[in-house]
Amino acid sequence: MPMKKCRDFCEQFSDYLEGEISIEECRQIEEHLAACSTCSVIYKSLKTAIEVSKLALEDKISDEVRDRLKTLLRQHCKDQECQP
Repeated sequence: MPMKKCRDFCEQFSDYLEGEISIEECRQIEEHLAACSTCSVIYKSLKTAIEVSKLALEDKISDEVRDRLKTLLRQHCKDQECQP
């Protein structure tokens, strides 16, 4: 299996925060975040944005909007050049 790059981890952050990935994938992300300051900043920014959004919204967003946000996040991560 080829070694994952920052972009690969970045694309999983949303699923990681939602608990939608395997225990092994969680372990890999946590190890990567401990070692990569760039991804750590991106992850913390995403987590903060999600927390603020949840506070700002009184009702849950629809699954459609959530899926669109995930798609946008993944595209943003693909466009970023955070990999070493």
